[in-house]
Amino acid sequence: ADAPAGLVEAVRAHVGSRWPFVEVHAYPGGQPYYPLLVGVE
Repeated sequence: ADAPAGLVEAVRAHVGSRWPFVEVHAYPGGQPYYPLLVGVE
């Protein structure tokens, strides 16, 4: 809920520049304590 503006775009750009074959999906979670939760499959 308190994630800084542009966080998703920054993460997507960072991951895409280093690992262009990786898919990045972002889902708004609205959790109160963590601005970012990461899951990897």
